Amino acid sequence: SSQLDLSVFPNPVVSTLTLGGLQDATAVYVRTLEGATVIHTTLSPDNTTLNVSGLAAGVYLLQVNNTTVKFIKK
Repeated sequence: SSQLDLSVFPNPVVSTLTLGGLQDATAVYVRTLEGATVIHTTLSPDNTTLNVSGLAAGVYLLQVNNTTVKFIKK
């Protein structure tokens, strides 16, 4: 599949991450840099926010299809 024009904001994030660029309902994974999946959910153009308040501070990878974006949790 083609690369998404995926954006995440704010970055760094405190509690709620918003995804830009979703075109349809899509599985979303948040993984640690070690590869462990810490969040797995489905987002859509109508529902683009991800609650990351439960994550420990650090750097994470957000993966949607073949596109991966790095973000920082404060």
